[in-house]
Amino acid sequence: KTPLYLAENLSEQIVCKLYLKRGDVNDAAFFGPAAGQLLLWKRIGYRKAVAETGCGLWGVAVARAAAMMGMECVLYVAAEEEERQQPMLEMMKLCGARLVTAGRDSVSEAIAYWADHSGDTCMIMTGDWGPYPYTEAAASLQKLIGEEMKGQMEAQEGKLPAVLVAGVRPEYVLSGLFAPFFEENMRLYGAEPEGKNGIRTTGI
Repeated sequence: KTPLYLAENLSEQIVCKLYLKRGDVNDAAFFGPAAGQLLLWKRIGYRKAVAETGCGLWGVAVARAAAMMGMECVLYVAAEEEERQQPMLEMMKLCGARLVTAGRDSVSEAIAYWADHSGDTCMIMTGDWGPYPYTEAAASLQKLIGEEMKGQMEAQEGKLPAVLVAGVRPEYVLSGLFAPFFEENMRLYGAEPEGKNGIRTTGI
């Protein structure tokens, strides 16, 4: 569980109440979906896991969950991310994960590895994409983030927000946060960096 925090000073500046879902205070938003998928696939009978990690915290979460469950773990890391994510990569290694340097598309290479080893290896998805039933399992686990926030908002304000904004990366945070709100009368925005200085927002 992560707190829902009222940013009082910033709220005064923009003349509206701004709440922050503090996923940065612990790795629950990363570890929960990773551990949930691993528990499911281990119960089915898989003993090895593969994932891609463009986000260092996601790789650490997968590696840590796999270690706790006694599963082998292979993580694909884009070559361009190696230097930037070095501290996180060391944490993954400490958890026993085997790191594989990929080209620019670590997702495709991880999926290719999984396809070649699908008899004993499961793919841990960072987003609600991929072949069924992986998409459904990932989406079900990810939406717990949004359901938690929805309950917190109703408890603190007695109503839902008018606008919800989330970063597009990593994908599971966006889809998980938005999922419980699709039928509500509110605006949903995904935001991502564009180039070095700009930000592009996309309404959903």
